[in-house]
Amino acid sequence: MRQNREKQLLMSTGWPDHELSQELQVISDILDSHPEIYDKALEDITQGKRTDRGSRGMSGEQVVRCALLKRMHGLSYTKLSFHLADSESFKEFSRIGYRKRIARSTLQDNISRISARTWESIHRVILSHARVQKVENGRKVRGDCTVVETHIHKPHDSGQLWDCVRVVTRTLVKLNQGVRTRAFMFHDHRRRAKKRYFSIVNTTKAKERKKAYREFE
Repeated sequence: MRQNREKQLLMSTGWPDHELSQELQVISDILDSHPEIYDKALEDITQGKRTDRGSRGMSGEQVVRCALLKRMHGLSYTKLSFHLADSESFKEFSRIGYRKRIARSTLQDNISRISARTWESIHRVILSHARVQKVENGRKVRGDCTVVETHIHKPHDSGQLWDCVRVVTRTLVKLNQGVRTRAFMFHDHRRRAKKRYFSIVNTTKAKERKKAYREFE
């Protein structure tokens, strides 16, 4: 059995006295002013099946709110499940209830059902609200360029220069091998560039580093 919203208010201790909790409270009020958001999500979650039978699952409201918490705080489904059980603010915002525990697999199954088209519709509703409140007109797009840990070397200037020389030369070699007519000539500077790269990385003197950078040109 599914609902777009919980008809009966759950037991609550109120919002904690914290700035992040107050931020979540404002977002919660905005969501409540646009209940059509939950209807859009419920359509994807139920996938055309009947909602008046079976055990009670997460409502459209709960799924949307949990998805927002996951995205806002960059949480995995495992950590989201933990914070929903541990944090008073998360419990208050998600409206899951203080005695109810949501498993990681349940969160993943429900949140992943919301399609990109539905999220776009939800974004349009929020953007319309922001335009009415004169907060945002939607004419500019802001991107999040947060750096995440991955298996690559640190992007130093010298390293990027060396990568450019290495990749460009490798591409030229492949092009030269594919030309059936007279091969074109180019200079292979990989050895020299690699030597300058390690000179910059290993030196501790500013003058030597500056000299090596100039030789890179």
